[in-house]
Amino acid sequence: MRSKIWPIMFMGLLALSVLVVDEVPLAQAQNTSLRGDYNFTFTRTCSQAAVSGSSNPVGPFVLTGVVHFDGAGGGSLSGRQFLLGTAFNGTVGAGIDDGNGSEFFIPQADITSCGVTYSVSANGSFSQTMNSCILTFQTGGGTIFEGNTASLSGLTISGTLNLDGNVLVLDSSLSVEPATDVETFTWTSGPNSGIASKRICKGAGLATSQR
Repeated sequence: MRSKIWPIMFMGLLALSVLVVDEVPLAQAQNTSLRGDYNFTFTRTCSQAAVSGSSNPVGPFVLTGVVHFDGAGGGSLSGRQFLLGTAFNGTVGAGIDDGNGSEFFIPQADITSCGVTYSVSANGSFSQTMNSCILTFQTGGGTIFEGNTASLSGLTISGTLNLDGNVLVLDSSLSVEPATDVETFTWTSGPNSGIASKRICKGAGLATSQR
C-alpha cells in the first residue's frame, strides 16, 4: 500500500509546482501584449482637498502626450496638461486649489519624469498607475504659480486593448475605493512649496499606438 501512495503524492506535488511556476510566465506574457509608444488624450475632472482644508472642484482639463510601455509592466509618460472651462473668478480656464482652499487660474503645465506601472489581464483589460510625475506650470496665466513645480502620484487609469492593442480605451472612476484611486498633489517650489492636496478624479480618453 505504501509503495502506491508515495507515487501518487509525488505526482500531486509535481503538478502543483508546475502550476505555481507557470503563473509568472502567464502574467508576463499578458503584459507583453502592451508595449511601445502611444499618443494619448485624456479628459478628466477632479475633486481636490488640502490635507487640512475643504474640498474644491478641479478641471475639467486635458492631458496629452506620449506613454511608453516596456512590455514587462513598466514604462514612462510625458506630456502637457491643459485646463478648460471657466474658473470661479470668471477667468477663462480652470482653477487649481493652492492648498489653502483658494483657486487660481493655471493655463497649462508640462509633465515630465512620470513613472508608469501596469498590468494586463487575460480578457484584454489593463490598469496603469503613474507616480512621481513632475509638473512645471507655464507662463501666460498671470498667476503666482508661473514657473512653479509640483509632484503628482497615484494617478490610476484603467482601460481595454482594442484592434490588436493598437488602440487603448482609457477610463478612470470617481470611486474612493481602492485607495490607489486617490492621488496626491504636492507643490515642490514657489510660495506653497510643501503643501499637499488629495484628489479623486474621473475621466476618459484614447491612446493610439505609434507603430
